Amino acid sequence: MNDYAEVIVLAEGPTEQLFVKRLLAPYLAHQGVFLTPVILDKPGEKGGDVKFARARNDIEKHLKQRKNTWITLLVDYYGIGSDWPGYAESKKQAQHTRKAQIMNQATAEEVDTLFSVKWTLSTRQNKVEFKVATRRLFMPLPVAAL
Repeated sequence: MNDYAEVIVLAEGPTEQLFVKRLLAPYLAHQGVFLTPVILDKPGEKGGDVKFARARNDIEKHLKQRKNTWITLLVDYYGIGSDWPGYAESKKQAQHTRKAQIMNQATAEEVDTLFSVKWTLSTRQNKVEFKVATRRLFMPLPVAAL
């Protein structure tokens, strides 16, 4: 077990990447949390137009690299795509913090559903199924939308 955590921060674009590098990373490094900001892939360009399908591809890519990868997202709610988990429900809310809670929770649940591993162990007498969740591997940044 490590005394530190390495976290990949999937950032919407260069502004968010710089924010992580210059402000969040130095602060959290003193607490044993090391952030690596990575701009979400978009063929031909970086930043903007944040659809969940685009984030999903990057989440999957990074989760496959190491089994103990921690991932979080830093994207603006302003330009987020309507395909994002929790988007429709968040639009019904008046408070920005409630919108963020709904989308963070829905995103975490969707990542868990998409990238959990289901295993089946069978013997002649028993069949046991269990699911290894990714919840510990994915954590939305607790930053409220302003």
